[in-house]
Amino acid sequence: RGDGADNADWFGFGAQVLASADGVVVSTENSRPDDRQFDQGKLATQPWVLFGNYVLVDYGKGRYGVYAHLQQGSVLAKAGARVRRGEAIGRIGASGSAMFPHLHYQVQDGPSLQAEGLPSYFEHIRAVGAQSSDQGVLRSVDTGEIVRGD
Repeated sequence: RGDGADNADWFGFGAQVLASADGVVVSTENSRPDDRQFDQGKLATQPWVLFGNYVLVDYGKGRYGVYAHLQQGSVLAKAGARVRRGEAIGRIGASGSAMFPHLHYQVQDGPSLQAEGLPSYFEHIRAVGAQSSDQGVLRSVDTGEIVRGD
């Protein structure tokens, strides 16, 4: 709604982000503004600035989840804490390298930004605007697809 200049114009801004699986929080950032900008000069020494506010979770067995571009001040998870699937860990924002408010979620095989991406599968979700859901059916989510949990 609106012209999109205000983050609140965008669908999902401020919506809760839930942990997708049980794990231990490795690291977080919570102080970056939701200004849709970041200092590219910091990438050499602070590569995670790209993701703005984030939560990095160790799921075990070489799998790590990254939840990025979270709203400033919304990160609830603390490094070293255990999180449970479905637990609120933050809110959708527009921090870091974000053209608009959204959640960047990825699973990878290590805790660094040089880690390899791994497939992610979800259940009890549906595309926004869809009339019915695929209850209990595992499915992947395409880049740019807007989904919601049931």
